[in-house]
Amino acid sequence: MEESESEKDREGSCFTDFVGWIEKPLAYISGPMMSQGNAYVNIKKAIDAAIYARNSGWSVIVPHLDCLFAMVSGIDGADYYLDNDFNQLSRCDAVLVLPFTEIPGCGTGQELDFAEFHGIPIYTQDTLPSANVFNTLMEQEEEALAHRTELNADI
Repeated sequence: MEESESEKDREGSCFTDFVGWIEKPLAYISGPMMSQGNAYVNIKKAIDAAIYARNSGWSVIVPHLDCLFAMVSGIDGADYYLDNDFNQLSRCDAVLVLPFTEIPGCGTGQELDFAEFHGIPIYTQDTLPSANVFNTLMEQEEEALAHRTELNADI
């Protein structure tokens, strides 16, 4: 059987190295940036948390890095960034929250309210399960839901 053009195009492609690729759960790193403390220290803490999560098997979104976007684009403003944050957060499997002091209207509090409203689990660095454990928990939850659905259908 002759290879198709698309198969020939993929030969030697960097994507052929992803044969053993596994979809990882996605964690959103939530924590203060400008609302409390030093922004540079807060960004470092967020990156450190992201490294911890990555080493535990997660993929991560670090919204703190949007400060680079602001530097280049000149666009600034909490509402602009929170809109983007909520869109990113809605696609995540979990939130990894950094320690913070609740300040009314602060971005971290709003992110956590959003996650809670949408049923996205929230963890600290001390409670974040490894990606493998998280995936197993989610599979068990899906199986339990399917079983409850079957039971309800029989009623």
